[in-house]
Amino acid sequence: MKDENYATYYDLLYSHGNIPAEVDFIEKVLKKCSLIQVKKKVLDVGCGTNIHTLELAKRGYTAVGVDVSQAMIEAREL
Repeated sequence: MKDENYATYYDLLYSHGNIPAEVDFIEKVLKKCSLIQVKKKVLDVGCGTNIHTLELAKRGYTAVGVDVSQAMIEAREL
C-alpha cells in the first residue's frame, strides 16, 4: 500500500472511535503519573493524522504531533 493511501485508511479505521474518550484516558494517565504540570505541553510521537493531537489542542494543550509518514502529517495539518 502506498504511503499516501495509508492516511485515508487510518482515518477510516479511527472514524468509529471515541477520540474524546481516548484523550480523557490519556489525560488521566498523564495526571496520575504527574507528567502534566502547569504548562500542559505534549509531544505526540507517531501521531498519525493528528486526531489525538488536535483533541489535546482543543483542551488547551500545546500539542505537537510527529510521524515518520509525511502523508499522515499532511492529511490533517494543524
